[in-house]
Formats: sequence, C-alpha cells, structure tokens
Amino acid sequence: MIGFLIWNWSPAKIFLGDVGSIPLGFLIGWHLFNLAASGFWMAALILPLYYITDSSLTLLRRLLSGKSIWEAHKEHFYQFAVKNGRTHSSVVRGVMLTNVLLIILAFFSAYPKLPAFISWLILLTACLIVALLILWMLYGKEKKSTKSVL
Repeated sequence: MIGFLIWNWSPAKIFLGDVGSIPLGFLIGWHLFNLAASGFWMAALILPLYYITDSSLTLLRRLLSGKSIWEAHKEHFYQFAVKNGRTHSSVVRGVMLTNVLLIILAFFSAYPKLPAFISWLILLTACLIVALLILWMLYGKEKKSTKSVL
C-alpha cells in the first residue's frame, strides 16, 4: 500500500480502482479474520475501526433520513471534510495518522496476559481517536494562507 501511495499522491499517476481494491479488501478481511480466530479479536476490531465507523454511521444516517443505502452518494466523513474546506492532502494525512495510532494500539492490545481493564482502556482510546478524527472532519476548517507577497 505504501508503494502504491507514492504513485497515487497528488497529482495521481495511477488509480487502484475496483480491480485492485476488491482483492486487497478481501486480503485484509482474511487477515483480520485470522487475527481474531487466533485470539487477538481486540486487535482485529481496532485496526479497521475508522472504516467500520465511517461506513456504519454513513449508512445509518442515510437509512434514518429515508435515503437509499444502495445508491452512490458523497456523504462519508472524508467527503464532508473536503466540502468543509479541508484539502484532500490534509484529510489523507489525518486518516493516515489515525491508522498509525490504531496500529500501535492494536499491537499493544495483542500483548499476552494483558489485564482485561487495560484491553478495554485500549479499545476506548481507539474509539476516542476515531471520534476526534470524525469531529475534525465535520467541524474543522482549513486555515487560509496568510503569506504576503513583497
């Protein structure tokens, strides 16, 4: 993925599309399933937490407002962030930073003989990080450049 990111950063030179993203999604899902089946269910839940939260809340919001959940739309949190003035690059950096923090938390959650209280605290911290990212996307505004030309 990191290798692909180099070619897909603005201005994008290639696009992964369905042909690349569907097999990649199945591969990631299979690894998460194996992680959970090996007893590391907390890590398997933490790693995709942003994507699960974004998709679930978006579909729930559409369902409650009477919109079709099967039609294409632009109502994901990252799309609201761009509509609210955030740049694509800042949104990508925000999601990447969140995922790095979730990877670190998932790693710690897989520590053997971790007390249950600490495991739940790690999960709560992961949820808080994702909530902060979503709030940043919904309510934050990109700062205007204040450079002066002399």
